[in-house]
Amino acid sequence: MSRSKLDIENLVKGFDRAKIVIPIILAKDTQNHFLKGFENGGGQTDDSLGGWPERKRPNSRANRGRALLVKTGSMKNDLQDREISFHRIVVNILNIEYAQYHNFGMGHMPRREIIGDSKELEAQNLKTIQDELDKINP
Repeated sequence: MSRSKLDIENLVKGFDRAKIVIPIILAKDTQNHFLKGFENGGGQTDDSLGGWPERKRPNSRANRGRALLVKTGSMKNDLQDREISFHRIVVNILNIEYAQYHNFGMGHMPRREIIGDSKELEAQNLKTIQDELDKINP
């Protein structure tokens, strides 16, 4: 089956649109995926599926009723998309230096991975990409 010039032009336009839209969707989905860890106490990365380690003193006055890694909300609020392009998407916590100590577990801090590998996110991203590409040539 041959395609007309109009069909090819529509495919090119569709792909050009997808090159812009897909990274934006993936960046937002990635940000939301990792933000879930703050709400659920972990579970958003492959290494934190069982949840983050509990506090040493969970019932202290300062910690009672407060989610893990959320005191001022600075880390949670700084988890943002930093770069979005067809070739690269960067979502991270850039301005909170101590985030790396929590993410990797350093010194006396247990590891509470905020950002890391996630098979669940990878599968979600692949589905999003496929869904957007399907819109080009239904």
